[in-house]
Amino acid sequence: MSKKLNAEQTGESVVVAVRLPPDLLTGLDRVVAQAARPPFSSPSRSEVARGLIETALGSLGALEAAATAPAPVLASAAPPPTPAPAAAPPKPARKAPAPAAHRAALAPIGEAVLAALRAAERAGDDLLDVAAVVRAVEAQGYTREETHAELVRLGTAGVDVLELRPDSGGGNERKEDRAIVPQGLDGTPLLEARWKNRPTESPAVAETNSTDEQLSARLKAHRKATGKTERQVADASGIQKDRLNRWTNGTKKSLNPEDHAKLAKYLDAEGA
Repeated sequence: MSKKLNAEQTGESVVVAVRLPPDLLTGLDRVVAQAARPPFSSPSRSEVARGLIETALGSLGALEAAATAPAPVLASAAPPPTPAPAAAPPKPARKAPAPAAHRAALAPIGEAVLAALRAAERAGDDLLDVAAVVRAVEAQGYTREETHAELVRLGTAGVDVLELRPDSGGGNERKEDRAIVPQGLDGTPLLEARWKNRPTESPAVAETNSTDEQLSARLKAHRKATGKTERQVADASGIQKDRLNRWTNGTKKSLNPEDHAKLAKYLDAEGA
């Protein structure tokens, strides 16, 4: 309930005559009756009405507003601000094109893709991970578009080296892989491949594999002579243990040239 106005406030106040319908007047009288505290004097209708108005204006923030600011009108209150749309997820990072000097030294794209396909072979599984192939070829300095074009070429009629297949999983699985592999005519990401006619390895590749076999024999002899674990050899030579392990257990056919050079340098230093 609002306090009774004193003489000074009465001089500054403004009389506002308001006509009330019966239901509002009845409600106002109920509040007056509830506020009555015998034996003290009961509040008047005006005091109770003023108190209700103060409460309503306070809840709207009108009493704290500057004198020049218009009081907020409930019916025309501004709607809450529309939340900004969520930012789109970042696209997978694209490897920068290789410098011209490096590209001049690259092997033909066909050889690079075939080598990556062979490296993606897994024992007991005839399916090849196309996303792993794309990443491996990009890491050498080729563009994604070149890799896609060569993979599609290998799967076309008349070449028939590969069968490119969409993944059987749901669309929400392997999102990063789906964003980097080539797409079929219907736009479906081609996540897996299968050899249709596996090309024979070129003499250069066969020679590399022979060198890998020699390097593997040296590694086995060194570990037997020194008692070192595979992890110790990997740490000492600067090769990731998982990559070395996939090669030694036969999951990976050959080491990449960088790891091959690191292991050979380590064994040379050890006199193995």
